[in-house]
Amino acid sequence: MKSIILAAALLACAAAIPITNSLNDDASHHWFAFGKFVQEHGKSYASVEEFSTRFSIFKNWLSYIETHNARTEKTYELAINKFADHTWEEFKSMYLGFRFQNKTRSYDHHLTAPVATAVDWRTKGCVNAVKDQGQCGSCWAFSAIASLECANFQKSGKLPNLSEQQLVDCSGQSGNQGCNGGLMDNAFDYVQKVSLGEDTEASYPYKARDGKCAFNKANIAGTCSGHTDVATTETALMAAATGRVISIAIAAEQDFMFYSKGIFDSTTCPTDPDSLNHGVAVVGFDSTAKYWIVRNSWGPSWGEQGYIRMAMGKNLCGLTDAASYPQA
Repeated sequence: MKSIILAAALLACAAAIPITNSLNDDASHHWFAFGKFVQEHGKSYASVEEFSTRFSIFKNWLSYIETHNARTEKTYELAINKFADHTWEEFKSMYLGFRFQNKTRSYDHHLTAPVATAVDWRTKGCVNAVKDQGQCGSCWAFSAIASLECANFQKSGKLPNLSEQQLVDCSGQSGNQGCNGGLMDNAFDYVQKVSLGEDTEASYPYKARDGKCAFNKANIAGTCSGHTDVATTETALMAAATGRVISIAIAAEQDFMFYSKGIFDSTTCPTDPDSLNHGVAVVGFDSTAKYWIVRNSWGPSWGEQGYIRMAMGKNLCGLTDAASYPQA
């Protein structure tokens, strides 16, 4: 208990120190920033040792972020967020859960309308509010649900709020592994062939942990009749995204972890399919300004109210390598 009180006292002192403008080396700057971080994100630590460890990790990330933001050629900014007291390895194990499978994919997307120069499905009633997957590698479920909700909206005219937890708990027989990762195509297969429907979020709420399947067909609010894999080009992805929300996977890295605003154009993102580790959803694009609008599942405090604009024209972070969408 004394150690916790000591840690709290240190934070109180830190919060009282005026912030400085110096980068990386100023102790008062680090303490102030850490005190603000702990207060804003409701952080607590079990011992002085853990407090010290988390402070050290935080300082390293703060230096990383400030160094990036000082580079005027960058088109995007990074910022301290709720992840800043975790190492990269810890973060990967908690929040990244797409499991790429080197399987034969059927690329049979057909254009049904001219390709738009810009589209934003958020303005068309096809996208629910951004959700937060918590410390569970269920990004694949949130990606699948985002596109499935839009598909059902386009079929019925009503936007359902569907259950990610159902996919986490119940789609194991289709190849997914709950909080240990999964694949959006497997989720679509499960809804189409096994459950024959998706329960509402209200009837099957998200818990950010694995649980026993509690699917109830009486609560079905969405269906899936199949899914289509999109060819691995940005032209094909643009054509597909003209007509709907698309589930995609990316190779997330440290800059993505701390993205704050701007057009993300990282030079450290891998582009090979084996590096894909995070499921997200394309909800629009602007081919004139050359960016994709991508919906994440780390809550609205991350990025641009839960979204990121990713540079178009270079298959950034492998965003075309595992794109697909369901039919309701």
